[in-house]
Amino acid sequence: MENKRPEFQAALDQHARYCLMALPDPARPNEPNRQSGYPADILFRGTLHRFDISSAGAAGEPHQGITNRVDEFGAPFQFRCSPIPASYVPKPGERPPAERWEVGQSQRLAATEVEFTIGQDSRNRVRGIGAGRTYPIFGMREPRIRIALNGVFHSASGAFAGKLGMFTITGLFKLPDSFQLSVLVLIANPGPLVTRDPAPEIECAKKLDLEATYLLAGTYVPSFTSTHFQPPGVLPPARLEVNERIRRYTTRFSTSAIPSCWYEYGEDIGEHDVFLDFQQTTPSAASDVERFSFTTQERGPVGSLHLTTDEIRSQILPVTGIPDALQPQAFAGFGSMDWGDGCFAGVQGFQTNVGLGTVLPHLTSITSLFELAGPAVRPRA
Repeated sequence: MENKRPEFQAALDQHARYCLMALPDPARPNEPNRQSGYPADILFRGTLHRFDISSAGAAGEPHQGITNRVDEFGAPFQFRCSPIPASYVPKPGERPPAERWEVGQSQRLAATEVEFTIGQDSRNRVRGIGAGRTYPIFGMREPRIRIALNGVFHSASGAFAGKLGMFTITGLFKLPDSFQLSVLVLIANPGPLVTRDPAPEIECAKKLDLEATYLLAGTYVPSFTSTHFQPPGVLPPARLEVNERIRRYTTRFSTSAIPSCWYEYGEDIGEHDVFLDFQQTTPSAASDVERFSFTTQERGPVGSLHLTTDEIRSQILPVTGIPDALQPQAFAGFGSMDWGDGCFAGVQGFQTNVGLGTVLPHLTSITSLFELAGPAVRPRA
C-alpha cells in the first residue's frame, strides 16, 4: 500500500484551514454572569480577524523574518466560556454548571454557544462546542490567565453549510474584557472553500501590539514505516512513536462572499518526533510529548522546541479520497512548551494544532501554530 501513500497524503492535505485572531470590540463587550459577586461563565464577544503568518524563505532560520499581520476588518464572534467541574462533559444546548473563575489555579473549561463569522458575509458562520482548561500566569503586574480550548462544529450556514470541522482557541485573558486569542479552524471536505488561486494579501493591517510572535508550520508522516506501535499488533496500543517531517506552510483566505482558502506547502524544514503513551482503559492519550527539530539547508540543525500536548479532541469522519477502512479522523489539540534550544533557547510559549489523519496505516496532515515569547524571536509588522 506504500505506493498509495502520496495519493492519500494529498487527500489529507486538501482541506481548508483558517488562521484567525479574536479581539475585543468596545461596542460588544463581554457579558459575565456573576455568582455571589464573582464572575462565573462569561460570554466572550468581539471581532474575528484574518491573521496572516509568514516566515523567511528557504535559506532563513524558522525564527527569523517572521511576519504577523492582522486584518483591520473583523467579523462578529462569540463563545460562552465556563469553569466547570472536572467530571462534566459539555453538551450542545445545555448550560454548564458554571463555577467561579479562579485566577491562581488551573480549571476545566466548557465552550458553548461558539459562533464564528468568517469573512465579510454574515451568512458564513460555523457553530460549535468544546472544552479545555486555564493556565495561571504568575509574575505579571496584573493577574492574567491563559485559556485554551478545542472543539467541534455541529452546524454551519452560508458557504459552510453542511461542512464538518474543528477549532482551537487560545490566548491570554484579563477579566473581564481584555484578550488576544488565536483561533485555528479546520473545515473537512471543503469543496469550493479551497482555491488554487492565491488569496490577496492583507491590504490594511490593524495596528496592534501582539503579545507574542506566531509561527505556522505543517507536519506529515513521510512513510508507512515511520510509526511504531508498542506492543506490535495490539490495538489500542500502549505506546505510539512517530517520526514526522516538518514542512513550510502558508495559508490565507479571501474575506469576500465565499471565504475561499488558499494554502501552499513548501520544502521540509525539520523533524517532528511524537511519543504517545495511552491509558489502558480508554483510547485517549494520557501523555503526548513532542519535539520539533528545525533545520536549514546551509547549517543543518538550528534549534528545537520541546512541548507537551495537554489535550487532543478528535472525531471520526469521512474524508474524500481516503477509504473508510483507514479510519480517517479530524483532530484539534493544544499544549504548553517545556523548553527550547539552539535558536529557540529561552523561548516560552504555547502550541495549538488542527489536522486530519488515518489510524492504520498511520498518516497525518497537521497545521501547528506556535505562540512564542522570548528574546530570540521578534515579529515584523
